[in-house]
Amino acid sequence: SGAINVSFEDREGNLWVGGSRGLGRIRDTAFLTFSSATDPRFEEIGPTYGDGEDRTWFAPGQGGLYAIKDGHVQQGLIVVPGNDVVYSIGGRGNEIWIGRQRGGLTHLAWRNGTETGQTFTEADGLAQNSVYAVVESRDGSVWAGTLSAGVSRFHDGRFSTYTAASGLAANTVASILEARDGVMWFATANGLSSLSNNQWKTYGTRDGLPSANVNCLFEDSAGVLWSGTSAGLAVLVSGGVQVPSMPDVLREPIFGIAEDKTRRFWITTSSHVLQIPRDKLFAGKAETADIREYG
Repeated sequence: SGAINVSFEDREGNLWVGGSRGLGRIRDTAFLTFSSATDPRFEEIGPTYGDGEDRTWFAPGQGGLYAIKDGHVQQGLIVVPGNDVVYSIGGRGNEIWIGRQRGGLTHLAWRNGTETGQTFTEADGLAQNSVYAVVESRDGSVWAGTLSAGVSRFHDGRFSTYTAASGLAANTVASILEARDGVMWFATANGLSSLSNNQWKTYGTRDGLPSANVNCLFEDSAGVLWSGTSAGLAVLVSGGVQVPSMPDVLREPIFGIAEDKTRRFWITTSSHVLQIPRDKLFAGKAETADIREYG
């Protein structure tokens, strides 16, 4: 507010203005937003996934599956019905796996401009048609975590299913991750489970988790495993769970973790998007001033 006496554009394209109330900078926002105000398909977006063809796949909360490439929205040739919600998208290279609310597990692949698809359901051996998390591991196995029937592994054309009776912490699987050492990790509603050499191990609140309800998993650039729970972050160090000292905003329910090229974490909570230096957080030295908060 107030009179502007001078303006200047710098070599980065920022516009600086000076006036009676001080100095201000005008620049492009950090975010490019696709909104339901311009396209109803962008309402209540669920999972997103970037594939090997520079497409960003997204699934609206009301159902269906779409992709963005070069700023244009595309609908896949193999269509997920508009009345079936996509819970998860994963894959590797020129293929993606889609976990659906009612339709099971769908595989899409494309070569030389040709797209093919196949869907697997309980009739094919899948544990449950509600697939909440899906990951393709390095050996080509596809792991499908279900809403309430455990996790199924698809390998060599066959499904194998693991449940709480097998050693999984709970039959509700929210997230799956394959670590660098080949260990498979599963975020469940009753703790964090790992599978290595056919041996199961589970971590719960007695082992240091701030909440047994684990929402997401992330392995950072240093090979450290992080868990986002309903009561904040936890990290696995030397085989044990630790909760680093951190500001209260990071004790909110955590739903996503990523790391950028500058070794900063991007964390989504129930009400914020946060950016914070990874090393300070890991060392337990993160303070409120270290967090950049996007609202």
